[in-house]
Amino acid sequence: MRIYPTRHPDRLDAERPILVEEFRQLEREGRADALGQLIELVADFSRNGRASPVLRALTGSPLFELKPNARGGVKGGCRVYLFFVTFEGQEVAGLVNCEVKDDARTAMQKLETALAVFVAARRGINVFRRKVP
Repeated sequence: MRIYPTRHPDRLDAERPILVEEFRQLEREGRADALGQLIELVADFSRNGRASPVLRALTGSPLFELKPNARGGVKGGCRVYLFFVTFEGQEVAGLVNCEVKDDARTAMQKLETALAVFVAARRGINVFRRKVP
């Protein structure tokens, strides 16, 4: 299975995908611990695909999350949101965005963005590659 970082359908010409921008922001904020955990989650998913132990479906939603088995702290609060669609004839995973929770609340804006990207991809909008202006 191919794994693609995605762009928002309103910003298909963005220089970098959403997730890459968020990783860069974490680096600027000095959040190396969180960034390292998020990269580990993506690496595990890349190796194991749908069999990854960090992949979890979000109930009642077409979205999934990569979530560590740890509880609490930065390590337990890291998430990467994604979805699966058919693109160019094969199933692909679209990595959308991430969050580092300091408490149990989910940032609804992150999920809304992930859902908007998923809907665009399902409608045939290419959110996987940069649209050059």
